[in-house]
Amino acid sequence: MNVDIAAYKVEFLSHYYEGRLRPIPAYAFGLMHRWAHVASRAPWAAKVLTQMPGPRGIAKAVLRVAPERRIPRFAGRTFRRWFERRDGARLTGPRVLLWPDTWNNYFLPGTARAAVPVLEAAGFHVTIPARPLCCGRPLYDYGMLDTAKRLPGDVLGSLRPHVRAGTSVVGLEPSCVSVFRDELLELFPHDDDAKRLAAQTVALGNVLARNAPAFAPPALRKKALVHGHCHDKAISASMMPAPCSTKPGSTIPCSIPAAAAWLVRSATNEARTIACPLPVPNACCCPRCEMRAIRRSSSPTVSAAGSRSSRPHTVGRCTWRKS
Repeated sequence: MNVDIAAYKVEFLSHYYEGRLRPIPAYAFGLMHRWAHVASRAPWAAKVLTQMPGPRGIAKAVLRVAPERRIPRFAGRTFRRWFERRDGARLTGPRVLLWPDTWNNYFLPGTARAAVPVLEAAGFHVTIPARPLCCGRPLYDYGMLDTAKRLPGDVLGSLRPHVRAGTSVVGLEPSCVSVFRDELLELFPHDDDAKRLAAQTVALGNVLARNAPAFAPPALRKKALVHGHCHDKAISASMMPAPCSTKPGSTIPCSIPAAAAWLVRSATNEARTIACPLPVPNACCCPRCEMRAIRRSSSPTVSAAGSRSSRPHTVGRCTWRKS
């Protein structure tokens, strides 16, 4: 018998909190797309409330964030704002739609900004959705199914012209890719455009390997420790396929398996669960083992995380490194 524990948890929380108020973290993190949009209007105010010593402590207490964790820092300029005002955009080649997820748009826009020249160098014409959208993935963690079902519907309605034109949707966050390729089909099983969107959603590495096989990025002449993402491994083999991840000069000694990655991500912020992800019982995948591997390496080593969520919870938290 196969039991989808994640779906079981979502359904339980949805029924349990029906007609009740949820804990504050559910509204804070589950509706992060809303708060991030508000914070983008006044990033200086968000910085004061979440990063300054006094207000930061109060915010952590109210949101029940563990003292060891850092509240994510809002970017001064979103990726969308940068994209709409940039110069020298490539207007020829196959069109792809880069999905600006909440995290890479409002918190780490540098990741999405870096993806644009890579896609353009590979010969693609890069576009983004006409308005801010969210796939609703954080809502599943708190059983907020009504809102979680509405947001993918908004996405599907906005992307229908692109989907019907055969445009590939390039995702940088594996959690968002999994929503489009998995949950979307469960929410809209009879919608042909939902099936098209699921089939046309790809990761950056996949679209390069499939549609631009001749593209050869500069070789990384260092050892690379790559952290896979649980959602990616549940949906596809890898967000970074072999043709992209094993360029000359690069090696990948180990990666975090799906179960360990889930443990790392499942208890990301709350004080009551902050210690759970650390004792991952696998000597090959534990971030502390990565630190030992880095120290033992005779050549320069970099850490690569497959998503925004993997960076602070694995590399940054246990190895004191930036990825």
